[in-house]
Amino acid sequence: MKRIIGWVVTGIFGLAVTSAKAQTDTNVDFLALRLQISLKCYTNSDAGGTVESNAVRLNSKDIIQLLSGRLTFPIGKILNGDGTPIPHRGPGTMTNYSNNAKLMLLQALGTNHGTVYVAVRDGHPRVDYDVSDYFTFNTRGFESTGTNQVVGSSANPNNPETTSLYVDEVTFDSLALGGDGDRLAFDVDGFTKERRGPVTVRNEVIDTDASKNLHADVGGTGSIAGNFMVIRGTIDASGPVHETK
Repeated sequence: MKRIIGWVVTGIFGLAVTSAKAQTDTNVDFLALRLQISLKCYTNSDAGGTVESNAVRLNSKDIIQLLSGRLTFPIGKILNGDGTPIPHRGPGTMTNYSNNAKLMLLQALGTNHGTVYVAVRDGHPRVDYDVSDYFTFNTRGFESTGTNQVVGSSANPNNPETTSLYVDEVTFDSLALGGDGDRLAFDVDGFTKERRGPVTVRNEVIDTDASKNLHADVGGTGSIAGNFMVIRGTIDASGPVHETK
């Protein structure tokens, strides 16, 4: 299952050595980021060629609508055997999203550090639907260097945030879990800059290492309705907000 996506393992949101506050109530703490995907996809037109005017623009709103009516899992919580709240995917559902739906990254914090979801947020009351199964994220390393990113600190003891540089690969497949309709898929990668740091709530650090901001300039290839695409664009995650479920 791709719920704990590649960002958690080898790249963005990497599993750092983290001092995490244990959950002390019945809520799960998250840091939520807005995920903005903006790609320009060049494909052969009916007349031949790849003229700029015929390029297909693909953004987060388009991806949400591609996933509308496909299998997803509402994100909630349960208590484990010790009575500690942990994130939990509910039963699968097929939801038609509204025009107000947003694409989000949800990072579980504290003792749940390391669980990250790509989610579509929609509805009143708000529901977060896990769509991580349609994405993969991986960070490219090199031979036996032992690392896949360059990390620098602020050199300010009052600012424990770090900045990482790496090459990130992002894939998406609208038919990853099956279903009908035309397939849209892409595989892009590129130079990525990510800012990480602690999350503080009421003057208490509940997680020492969460992603606060990310920007990637990417290029790659893909397919739309069986037609080959060459792609360039950006992927951003920003606007960190502490939330609970």
